[in-house]
Amino acid sequence: MKETGRSRTERYIERHAITSECYDVTTEDGYQLKVFRLIPKVKRRGVVLLQHGLRQSSASWLLMNQNLPLQLLEQGLEVWLGNSRASTEGSSHTNLDRSSAEFWNFSFHEIGIYDMAAIVDFVLVAAGCEQIQIIAFSEGAAATLILLTKRPAYNEKVSRLNLLAPAALLSRSSYTVLAALYVTFKPILPWSLQRFVTGKDEPSGNSQKELEHLQHLMLSGRFVEYDYGAKRNLVMYGTSKVPEYPLCKVTCPVVLHYGGADRVVHPRDVKRLSRKLANSEQVEVMCHKHMRHLDFLTRKDAAVEVYPAVVDNVIR
Repeated sequence: MKETGRSRTERYIERHAITSECYDVTTEDGYQLKVFRLIPKVKRRGVVLLQHGLRQSSASWLLMNQNLPLQLLEQGLEVWLGNSRASTEGSSHTNLDRSSAEFWNFSFHEIGIYDMAAIVDFVLVAAGCEQIQIIAFSEGAAATLILLTKRPAYNEKVSRLNLLAPAALLSRSSYTVLAALYVTFKPILPWSLQRFVTGKDEPSGNSQKELEHLQHLMLSGRFVEYDYGAKRNLVMYGTSKVPEYPLCKVTCPVVLHYGGADRVVHPRDVKRLSRKLANSEQVEVMCHKHMRHLDFLTRKDAAVEVYPAVVDNVIR
């Protein structure tokens, strides 16, 4: 019989016998997000927020038996699982219907400056602490960097970042060629980018604007804001050229984890990102030789090859 009434995250939490609480967090622009608090069975030694990637949700962290949240909980970390406005974990809006075009008018820019900000602020108050650590995967890592560049005061609220396969600089991604081909043939193609990538016109788990923004990163080779085109960029940004996110404003310590076999986020792009984080208090780069992009959350080897290194970085 199909289970109803509970989210995937809640079912995984029950399967792993984790003590948890669920909260609703409302962003400045009215999006209502589900966040989950996972409580360790031993004395708490810190608080860490985990943020998922594109077309994922908080459930993505709990797929494996020896998943990252469990390993953090074993070491006494209180773990919070965030959800973006694109997540299927019950996101809604105070005024907009989830099926409306207005609801889906966002990229991971808004996820960074609104969703991540609201979640961080909520966790700090609920957990009763002055700083938290953040672990983020792929698009979640990009959104976290956007938060810290566009709202730099949040650097004081974050004691350390562990970014897994950060989708910020993507010029060497294997999908860059595909993005260029789509742009070239877009005038004669019968599909939207949403349909081209997901097979469906209806947004679910991502907006078309998120895909377009990723396309901009791939084709520009830079970590840039959403490109509206020269005329509208002039209105939005005061310049016809889309601006870069000022990574120089990230000052908290950062650990960048990349997969040696990742075809989405190329190792050389991660190393280039590390050099752009020159004002960070400390920047480390860790190679996980055999990992492909989604392996960070789905491959059993990650429980042995990746997660212990992440946990060590969190508890040190």
